[in-house]
Amino acid sequence: MFERYTERARRVIFFARYEASQFGHVRIETEHLLLGLAREDKSFLGRLMGVEDPCPSIRKAVEERSPAREKVSTSIDLPMSDSCKLILGYSQAEAERVHHRHIGTEHLLLGMLKLQDCVGARILDDLGVTWDKLDAQIRRGVVQTLPEVPTESGVIFYLDRIELLLEDGVPKGELLRAYVRLKLLVEKVEKILNDE
Repeated sequence: MFERYTERARRVIFFARYEASQFGHVRIETEHLLLGLAREDKSFLGRLMGVEDPCPSIRKAVEERSPAREKVSTSIDLPMSDSCKLILGYSQAEAERVHHRHIGTEHLLLGMLKLQDCVGARILDDLGVTWDKLDAQIRRGVVQTLPEVPTESGVIFYLDRIELLLEDGVPKGELLRAYVRLKLLVEKVEKILNDE
């Protein structure tokens, strides 16, 4: 089920499961997924929120909306709530929409924000993180989680990103710098291919 997920996105699921057990819940809810995202990708969420460490404010908001009960053992299976399953589906759709082969933490965030009517999305909205703001950063290539892709498809992944950026329009100075770097890279690839 999680083959297309980056390692970081998989860790988010792992952390969400842990958070659910710590809150004494028998299912992984959207707020647990949000805590997993904050724990795994705090620098990215921090940039979106305009803070260095988003974890305390996210945790406080979750605790206000979802009081903790007696902890549940992490050895039992904790299923995902229907809302979390929807977020996973939306995450996949969001990755495909922006032509990404893999599902990363940024797609999980987009999926959560797309659901809107869930605790996780409401907390993000209260903290100033919106779907439009996140989507704009992904389209501009600002998201720092993008480099984490399996090596066998990494080159194609980045070419897809460049193509998407070109469609959105890039300032001429930036385009010229990218062209020079691409030309140097093409020369390196040609050299490697010719040496074989």
